[in-house]
Amino acid sequence: MGSDYIKNLRMDRKNNIMTADIADMRSYPITFDNVELYKKKESFEEKYSALIFDIVSGMLHFTNSSHRLAKLGFGEKTSVELQNYYDDYRVLGSLGVYKKYENKINQILNNGIDGRKLEIIPSELELHYKMETLPNKNFKDVSKLFYSLESITENNSLSIEEKKQLYEEMLNKELSKEDRERPLFVQYNKDNPDIIVSVYPIIKKNTYKEDVFLSYYFDIKNIKTNFEKIYDDIGMMISYILDDELRTQQVLHGMEQQFIKDEKLEMSKKQEEEQEIE
Repeated sequence: MGSDYIKNLRMDRKNNIMTADIADMRSYPITFDNVELYKKKESFEEKYSALIFDIVSGMLHFTNSSHRLAKLGFGEKTSVELQNYYDDYRVLGSLGVYKKYENKINQILNNGIDGRKLEIIPSELELHYKMETLPNKNFKDVSKLFYSLESITENNSLSIEEKKQLYEEMLNKELSKEDRERPLFVQYNKDNPDIIVSVYPIIKKNTYKEDVFLSYYFDIKNIKTNFEKIYDDIGMMISYILDDELRTQQVLHGMEQQFIKDEKLEMSKKQEEEQEIE
């Protein structure tokens, strides 16, 4: 993930345009180009929210620390109060996170931190989501099990059959027969517990070479609408999951949101088909 220098930021709310001089911090010599920022974002609020995200996450660094937005920047004391902005941006989207943090950002920009107690706003995941793991196992236990299984599938000295055999032996050793049937962990929204995201390990055939690898499948259900979908073969998810509990919750939230979109499309399609029959 690269970072850029930014200077001469100009924000035209009336015409919904944001421009700045941008330079890649890794390039030498440093060369600035004037660009229009976030052109694909429709509203100014979305653009401003994306700008704050890039400042808070350290993607953008002001060359002039006197710019008022620089005090929101990566490593600044005031960024403590925005530490959950990064996560909430993924959960709420640009408009949602803008509304949630608008007052806090204005407070930091207008009042700074002197003479007041720093306030950290709880993240949406902390407020609304709960993760449950297998009985008698915490998140670290589940992570350790996964990485042990992964080490088997990545052992190039083993044949495919040996990998499969050791994979089954380890699961049988670590988990009871009942737990083998259960997901490794489940996440649900405490405000809407009818949507359940369950995660299971699975050993998959490698499509690029004669081998296997460890992956997940996500079983997502909506009890009220009886809609269910399995997202299978999500190999890229492995690099974003299980190394950190909060990041895992973010990934599962993303899967839940995709499920909700799919569910709405499926239900709309069903309604259209019923209308055609009538």
